[in-house]
Amino acid sequence: MIPGEMVFSHLRQFPVSDLKDSVVLVVPDHMVRSDPVLMVRDAIRKVGGQQPELLGQMDFTEEIFVNSLVIACGHMANNSAIRRLYTARCCFVDTFFPGGDGHFVKSISDPFRHGRNCVVVGGSTDDGLVNALEAFKGIVDTCDGELGRVHTVDHNHELPETPRESDLQELIDKELNIWGTGWSASPFRGGGLRDYLWHYYLTDNPVWGKTIPAVLAGSIGPWRQERVDHPESYHCLFNLQSFIHLWDLIEDSPLYSDEDRKGAVTMFGDLLRHLSGLFYTTDEVNPEGEIRQNHTTFIGLNLAVGADYMKKRYGISEFDDSAIVAKRIFDGQADCYKPNDDGGVGYAWHVPQETLYYLLYKNDYRYIEDGHVDELCRMAAVTTDNMRSEGNYGDTGGYPAFGSRQWEGRLWPLMVSTWYHRDPEHLWMLNWLGEGKRPPLSQVVTGLYSGVDFTEDGFGLKGCEPRPPLDLLGISVIQLPEKVLSWVRKFHPEAYHPAPKKIYYDKLSMRSSFEDQDEYLLLEGLGTTCHGHEDSNAIIRMSWKNRAWLADGDYIRAAPKFHNSIVVSRDGVGELEPTGDGIVIPPLSSLNSRVEDDHFGLVQSEASGYNGIDWMRNLFWSKGRYMAVIDELRSYQEGEYHCRCMWRLVGDPGLDGRMTTIHQIGETLYLHNVDGAKQEIVPDLHEKSRWRSYPHADEVIKVLHQSSHSQLKQGEATTFLNLFTPWAEVTAERLGDRLIRVKDGDTVAVLGVGHNVIGGVEVSGIAYRLS
Repeated sequence: MIPGEMVFSHLRQFPVSDLKDSVVLVVPDHMVRSDPVLMVRDAIRKVGGQQPELLGQMDFTEEIFVNSLVIACGHMANNSAIRRLYTARCCFVDTFFPGGDGHFVKSISDPFRHGRNCVVVGGSTDDGLVNALEAFKGIVDTCDGELGRVHTVDHNHELPETPRESDLQELIDKELNIWGTGWSASPFRGGGLRDYLWHYYLTDNPVWGKTIPAVLAGSIGPWRQERVDHPESYHCLFNLQSFIHLWDLIEDSPLYSDEDRKGAVTMFGDLLRHLSGLFYTTDEVNPEGEIRQNHTTFIGLNLAVGADYMKKRYGISEFDDSAIVAKRIFDGQADCYKPNDDGGVGYAWHVPQETLYYLLYKNDYRYIEDGHVDELCRMAAVTTDNMRSEGNYGDTGGYPAFGSRQWEGRLWPLMVSTWYHRDPEHLWMLNWLGEGKRPPLSQVVTGLYSGVDFTEDGFGLKGCEPRPPLDLLGISVIQLPEKVLSWVRKFHPEAYHPAPKKIYYDKLSMRSSFEDQDEYLLLEGLGTTCHGHEDSNAIIRMSWKNRAWLADGDYIRAAPKFHNSIVVSRDGVGELEPTGDGIVIPPLSSLNSRVEDDHFGLVQSEASGYNGIDWMRNLFWSKGRYMAVIDELRSYQEGEYHCRCMWRLVGDPGLDGRMTTIHQIGETLYLHNVDGAKQEIVPDLHEKSRWRSYPHADEVIKVLHQSSHSQLKQGEATTFLNLFTPWAEVTAERLGDRLIRVKDGDTVAVLGVGHNVIGGVEVSGIAYRLS
């Protein structure tokens, strides 16, 4: 047998749609008796000799796919038949595509292997559907009772210029020449092959269509040679499932011969064999029941779709075990919003999106119905500052500026929720985070789930008024799920396992409104998992007066010293008790206290077991006026402690005595340090830490080092006392090791932690404010 040859049980068959057979016309409920629908029904009766069954979409059941030609009219959000085809990735018609009054009418060859075709008569609006019905009626009127391959389109999206026949070889060569040009380089990653598939699906243009089998078959040789020359290398085919889905949908084209189809199947089969042999698929690396990382779910999705295609279309059972592996992978993530990943601005959204994709593909809605998508919507708001910039925790670098052009990963949960739940708060958030944005057309291939109306004023839902999520104002906490805590128990030493009665959180935000002039703070609770950094208890972002003042680190540098964090050295060593493999800081922060009223908020977060100390970060928030931070480092082991409190400042800072004044264009922030620590400002010149896209200050981050040195016995503590405010009239002074007196005009407040004596009066508590 030739290496890589597939064992075909049979070649793919393409059934014919006979209008004389059972036909069911499924339409949006409000259009059941409309004239355009009745005209199509009558046209089918005239050609087929019997009247098709006419159903409102609420009466449709999936069993109808088994015995009837289903003609599904409308879009994903107003027709349950189209919704099933959409989640199975057999069609892409929603409120975004074809858009406006455009239409997309296309047949689908045997989508569920019942020997029955489907036709989608698609329109994103009622006007678009009327146009689609008219176009489809024209096709029916001219057929002889057998409905062949159907394709007619008029959409409102830009596509590249249609290639000419003379461009064909250049398009093919461009893809095949990618092989061997770099790590994981191929037409399946970074090339244009998926665009060729997508453009042919959309346009039925034969030049696009002819490129595809030539590139697929032409890739077999270089792929196999690469396997011989570099057997140790591996390919990350992040979206192979989309290539397979699109090929499946165009494979019935008369352009293609059986040899073309066998070449495509052979190439896909080689890639699936490669993926199924990678270490990511093993029980040891991804055992049953664990949260997942994005490389694993990418591969799982590739294998799930690939195995289904091979078995359904060609009877190839070689990948049956791969389908079982994929199920194990996604079953582990299906009951948890949080993946094995803590990288913001991208990574945080990949695994949940792929999990949703897989589950909906399998017609399983639990990821939505069990609240995990809702939790991701909360995460999108909590981790976004009031300038609408996403907090770049973990493996992310630079400043992710809000702009009107880029469609971002944090938007997909909001799209899903507004479609499925029609949630008015999530509609408001979608308009807040998506203002001025439109997804690229290709987004529908990987799952846009659009049920909203795209208008000049933003996103809308008929009968649903956007409502601000007021429960996300004040102190908002996203608690860590048990599955993440279980992961920590498995991969960290026992001393750092979560304690039974403590509350552990993922992220915590403070904001009094969503207005860009008002204050926002993001506190990190998780300092582990893939793409995560050692940033437990670190402040990821502070924004105020439409400016960001505190910056996180960069993509690679993960240690506490590259965050708004504390560095602890005991007896000259930074890691006497490693919390994990090469890790310094405890992996989790617990939420010890959270108190809030209309004017003031207080939080204590603890990272315990940090090189001989328990670190309590206490946040005191006078809403609209100041944010004070008392960092208490309490020793549980005697030693000589050198501690540094790091503040990564955005802007031009000037140090004058105990106060650092930070200037940005048009605004100033004051940082009062009252603990007496030695202070020094050092520019961070590392290239990948620079905020090049930040418009209000120099791109270089300036790091304020506050240093203390103390000999601590067990139970003794050292503290850092800092206060941030944009108001020059707010002042602070030290009253004791754990006490700050704040004067704000005529108002005086004392902020403290633990046990103190104030004017002869003993005061004790976790943390408190006296006024």
